[in-house]
Amino acid sequence: MAINKKIVISTLPGIKLEKPKNLTPEHFELLCFFVNLIYNNISQIINYDHVDLPFPKSPIPLKWQGKYADISFKTGNKIVFINIDVVDQDKV
Repeated sequence: MAINKKIVISTLPGIKLEKPKNLTPEHFELLCFFVNLIYNNISQIINYDHVDLPFPKSPIPLKWQGKYADISFKTGNKIVFINIDVVDQDKV
């Protein structure tokens, strides 16, 4: 993973994280926000890609039907897959 520089994420105050060069700042911020939100409020059985966060990863898949997700987590007997796409508004 190519690393850019350490930055502080507003949703994780006091923690400096390294943003991979392949992620936009918005994608990086949202990914950190959603992992934090899910882990602390929904499920601690979570897996995520692209970033190194202080939340333990569980061995649940990030890939389903040939598509990779940014985040997956378990709720009940289901696995939820989340992919974050950040696109310039004028390109939609």
